Amino acid sequence: MSDEAEIERDELECGALFVGAGPASLAGAIRLADLVQAHNDGVENGTVEGEPIDLEETPIMVIEKAPEVGDHTMSGAIMDPRAIKELIPDFLEREAPVEGEALHDSLWVLFKKRKLSAPIVPPTFNNHGNYILSLNKFVKWLAEQAEEKGIQILPDFPGAEVLYDEQGAVKGVRTVDKGIDKHGERKDNFEPGTDLHSPITIFGEGSRGSLTRSLIGRFKLTEGRNPQIYSTGVKEVWKIPAGRLKPGQVIHTAGYPIGVLGNEFGGAWIYALKDDHVSIGFVTSLDSPDPNCDPHRLFSLWKSHPAIAAILEGGEVVRYGAKTIPEGGWFSLPLPYMPGAMLVGDSAGFLNISRLKGIHLAMKSGMLAAEAAFEILRDKAPATRDRTKVYWKKVLDSWVFEEMWKVRNFRQSFQKAPFGFLRGGLAAGLHIQSGGLWPPGRVPLVSDHHRMNRLRDRPANGAWKQPPAALLPSVETAALAVKAREKVTSKAPLEAPVEQPEPSVKTEGVVYDKVTDVYYSGATHEEDQPPHLVIADTDICHTRCTEEYGNPCQYFCPAAVYEMAATDDGKGRELRLNFSNCVHCKTCDVRDPYQIITWVTPEGGGPTYAGL
Repeated sequence: MSDEAEIERDELECGALFVGAGPASLAGAIRLADLVQAHNDGVENGTVEGEPIDLEETPIMVIEKAPEVGDHTMSGAIMDPRAIKELIPDFLEREAPVEGEALHDSLWVLFKKRKLSAPIVPPTFNNHGNYILSLNKFVKWLAEQAEEKGIQILPDFPGAEVLYDEQGAVKGVRTVDKGIDKHGERKDNFEPGTDLHSPITIFGEGSRGSLTRSLIGRFKLTEGRNPQIYSTGVKEVWKIPAGRLKPGQVIHTAGYPIGVLGNEFGGAWIYALKDDHVSIGFVTSLDSPDPNCDPHRLFSLWKSHPAIAAILEGGEVVRYGAKTIPEGGWFSLPLPYMPGAMLVGDSAGFLNISRLKGIHLAMKSGMLAAEAAFEILRDKAPATRDRTKVYWKKVLDSWVFEEMWKVRNFRQSFQKAPFGFLRGGLAAGLHIQSGGLWPPGRVPLVSDHHRMNRLRDRPANGAWKQPPAALLPSVETAALAVKAREKVTSKAPLEAPVEQPEPSVKTEGVVYDKVTDVYYSGATHEEDQPPHLVIADTDICHTRCTEEYGNPCQYFCPAAVYEMAATDDGKGRELRLNFSNCVHCKTCDVRDPYQIITWVTPEGGGPTYAGL
């Protein structure tokens, strides 16, 4: 690429900028618009002192990387309606697209061939009063509510880089450059990204947001906090024969294919949808010690269980998707404020893994950030750290803190358990019953990638090449990485040093291989662009990672993006990136043992999560 100084970029000013059109950002934008409208009405009728806030010249703006709002949004999902009732009390009258109330809760404990129905459903799995929904459909509806209030929503505007002012405060976002070829050079249709400037920027990119990751590093937002840990949720929507599930039926499963004495944490769900559709999914924690841990394989094994296969038999898959889930809890939240910006939703980690719920927490966090943003706009004050800290104080005074504090050490119970999942479940149950009082204090967590066991120890002479630091997500990163990768000449041995399972196995019946499921995700990317999965040094992949871990990227990716394929001369293997398969789940960004993979925003495309 040519020098950045040669590029002339458009600049847009907005009153407030929300990055990502998920439930947190959209709820925040709606709340901010409501506050501004109430303020302006009060100024006009003389009940409020001050000046009106002009959002016509500088509107509230929401940018989204997906071609359409909701295309990259998925969840189970069962929504606790607490936040939406505060934001839009008549949401049902406004025809919010819920599938119906959750009416019948069940918990199944699965063994290899048998099923045990729990006589009592744990309180955390009690969904009375909650709503089954497609998060994809729900955020589309939220976007419609936002646009009715004059909020500008810009899909196909991927945020690629954070912009800072002379004092180091966030001043907005630069969107991705489009029209870069696979060699990192500009094509004839090159289109530079736009610089969006705002007095306050709210980041709601979802789990493991790339810009959020850079902000956390720059402002040291995780000092004194537990590391965030994640799981990967793999989901399908099926059309099944009529009458197989009752309306409002909710089933959660524990056990098979995760052993009760093993070191994995996870489970599954089955939610009845309208028109004889069903949402099914499996959640696998990414702190598994097994380098061959494969969330998609576990999902496939779970679907082959007789109890699950009986539900799916005669049906057909409609859509597939995957995403990471931040499950560390309260002590893993980064400080979600900094000069010029705030973090909301999954970007910050507002999720209660004990309930498998985060939509209501995400929405409320966005609404609280909007209240802090409103005060900045009203007072026409710079968004200093003290001004954005108001958001954190509001969180601490809200039911978000109350809910998350009660289960603050829940996930730690499983990671620290000496006898695996069963012991962890007992410890977690005691933690919930005590209201979070036991164990006391902040129980530490170990990062996902640090928990992975080696297949072989490193040489005693310490001859392994040290991995470089991960590259920061920016407009230039992917293009520069392409040029660096073209110089890599190393290759892995033709035969893996340690015998390992096949990365993807196709089986008949209700189980689908990864490539088939990618088809059902609707994932597509322009092939002639730099891969948006940037590896700082692929030589590490061919040498050290092959020997130490057996290239776990072949297994943990639920979309078959990473492939150790034979070289053209047939004398070795090299890492190939099938980046067009990517479903934007960020699993690789989390679980890579060397932390040299950086997920950056592509110029467009991605999955199409219709109905997920």
